[in-house]
Amino acid sequence: MYRLLPLAASLLLALAAHAQTPRYAPAPTALLLDVVKRNPLQGDNIPKYCCAWIDLNGDRTEEAILWSPASASTRIFDGGNRYDGFVVYQKSGNGYKLIGQGVYSRELNQLGVLTTRTGKWLDLASYAFTFGDEKTVARDSYWLRCRYGAKGYATPGRYETRGSILKSAPKLLLNKPGAPTYTLEIP
Repeated sequence: MYRLLPLAASLLLALAAHAQTPRYAPAPTALLLDVVKRNPLQGDNIPKYCCAWIDLNGDRTEEAILWSPASASTRIFDGGNRYDGFVVYQKSGNGYKLIGQGVYSRELNQLGVLTTRTGKWLDLASYAFTFGDEKTVARDSYWLRCRYGAKGYATPGRYETRGSILKSAPKLLLNKPGAPTYTLEIP
C-alpha cells in the first residue's frame, strides 16, 4: 500500500499539469458564426485567428479562447486604440456561449493563463499599458489579472486595476511565438 502512494501522487501531478496545457485547434463553425456576429470584422482581408482550448473551470470540458495573431492585418477582435480583444467561449448543449471577453496590448500581444482561481475558474492575464501623461505620469505597462465574475471573464477597467496588477508574467502564455493561426472561413 505504501508503494502505491508515491505512484498515486505522481499520477495526480501529471493530471494537474495536463489540465494546464492548452490544445491549439480551429474553432467550430458555430462558434465562429457567433464571434463574427458579435465582432464586426476590422479590415479588408480574410482574417486569421488563434484558438486555444483549455479546461478553465475543472469540469473536464475545454473552453475556447480566441484572439487575433500579432501579424493580422484584419482584426476579428478589435479592442480599440492599440488594443486587441480576446473572447472566451464555453460548450453549451450543441453550441457555444460567450462567457467573457477582454483586451490586451496590441504592441506586446501577450495573453496568459494563471494558476490562481476565482471560484472554480482559472484566472487569465492580459498585458496592458497606460498612455501616461508627459507632465505627471510616465507610460507604464503591466500584467492584469482577468477574473471570472457574475458576467464572465472581463479585463479590469482603467480605474479598476487595484489588486489586479500582477508582479510577474504568467508561466503559461497562450499567444506565444509559433502558436498556430487559422483562417476564418465561414460557409
